[in-house]
Amino acid sequence: MVVLIAGLMIAVAVPVIMPQFRDRKIREATRQLSAMVAAAKAKALERDRPCGIWLERDSERFNNNRCSQIFLAEVPPPYSGDFLDATARLTSGANQYIIKFTNAQALVGSKSNNMIPYLAKVGDRLWIRFSFREQLYSCVFQANQNQGDDQYLQATLLITDSSMTLPVLDREMPFQVYFPPRKSSTTPLDLPTGIAVDLSRSGIGALGVDFDGWNAPNSFGPVPPDAAAIAVMFAPSGQVAQIYTRGTMVNPMGDVFLLAGQADVIPPLNPAGEPTNPSLVSPSYPGNLQDNSSLWISVGHRTGRVVTAENIWNPT
Repeated sequence: MVVLIAGLMIAVAVPVIMPQFRDRKIREATRQLSAMVAAAKAKALERDRPCGIWLERDSERFNNNRCSQIFLAEVPPPYSGDFLDATARLTSGANQYIIKFTNAQALVGSKSNNMIPYLAKVGDRLWIRFSFREQLYSCVFQANQNQGDDQYLQATLLITDSSMTLPVLDREMPFQVYFPPRKSSTTPLDLPTGIAVDLSRSGIGALGVDFDGWNAPNSFGPVPPDAAAIAVMFAPSGQVAQIYTRGTMVNPMGDVFLLAGQADVIPPLNPAGEPTNPSLVSPSYPGNLQDNSSLWISVGHRTGRVVTAENIWNPT
């Protein structure tokens, strides 16, 4: 009889206690993430260059809209060449502009000497500034090229805005190459078991879903693996400097919003091996946006201030 009564009491208590445990884990996750942001801002101030947080998509767990592991992110110093006379020259190619570098072997190494370390690999998307001017241009590095006795590095300049003013063609110019953030080798933050940042509902601004893993750049489909990670970078002053998402650099025009909730309700992969598009999910889908136990983490883009707020779902 005693065992029966104890069993009935447990059966009644478990449904009441379990939501409290889950809510406590979500709050602990937001507390840990807030501490991670504070550490990133402190490191940016210490090193006098951008540092931030790196949101790793759980691609190995077959859901690239789920983030349960967060790293610190660092930006390498700008690169201006191996020698003082290093230059870059912009030429016009077939339907594209080509950048040719001299005395810049450290960028992608040397074809003749594999022992030379490199700062970027072929295919990386970087940013370049010519002649110390303000305008930054996006470029993709190609393999080393040979032209007679002249060996040079080559990159393709990406024109993302038709109104962008190009530098003078066929002129040797000093340059500065800026690298995307890189995941720190320090121990990452692992969110409590069963809790994750829901990237399908996270983004920039109150209605932003910029971090959604479904919409790849300029197309409708999953984000490619090489553009999967998200980095929110802080300037030494504490404000959000840049946001790297989908392989591009975005200047923040609003606060950053991250939704923390249950990992197992984030839209999963469909049988075709692609994530279910959240915009096609029924409003009644029991996702984190419909769960009032979820919590929002907002990062002010002007101040870097972190605020945690309740999620209030009102279907009407």
